[in-house]
Amino acid sequence: MYGINLEKHHVLTSSHSVSEICNPPLNSIGITYFNYIKIHNKDCSRELLTNNPDWISHFYKNELYNSVGAVDVEHLLPKGYFLWHELDNKDPIYLQGRDFFNIDNGISFVIKRNDVTYLYIFASNKEHHAINNFYAGNIDLLQRFIHYFTDKGQHIIKEAEKNRIFLPKEQDIDISRVNNIDLSNKVRKQFLDETKVSRYFLLNGVPSGRLRPTKKI
Repeated sequence: MYGINLEKHHVLTSSHSVSEICNPPLNSIGITYFNYIKIHNKDCSRELLTNNPDWISHFYKNELYNSVGAVDVEHLLPKGYFLWHELDNKDPIYLQGRDFFNIDNGISFVIKRNDVTYLYIFASNKEHHAINNFYAGNIDLLQRFIHYFTDKGQHIIKEAEKNRIFLPKEQDIDISRVNNIDLSNKVRKQFLDETKVSRYFLLNGVPSGRLRPTKKI
């Protein structure tokens, strides 16, 4: 096994500080798991903060960073946010996180820069399926928490910068899998061509539920 033993690493020793930032804001809306990850694209090293040190210790000790699910999220998914049930929930990271640590029903935010990728990961437990509907209607709250965490967690974020995790070998990044994750430009163009709009309608503030057209284009 070529996994990583994170004993006494900053990512584990800082978890209490992360929990203090997460609670009560996240717990009050049913979210029990949070990760902050900054991945350096050149060498795949990462700065990591979490409120669940046991899972992160297991993840790195058992080389789960090499699983397809981890590589997809860290390197292949385009910018945006993704509900976990839209991904392959049979992948080891989802199976073991759910079955061994009761981490499930999550959402991952991906922010891409030229040199780094940021991940903000939120999740609940395996029984809380309804939270997926909450995510869909409250993305703004999660985005606000990302800003809040960046502000309140500056001291531990700076420490994470000094304590990168370096993988023992390169991850196997299969670029061809992008075609299975993101829409191609051809498909996007086809959709836009097939849904041309001649008039736009105001959907709010219209009496009697009627739609009022705006200008013709």
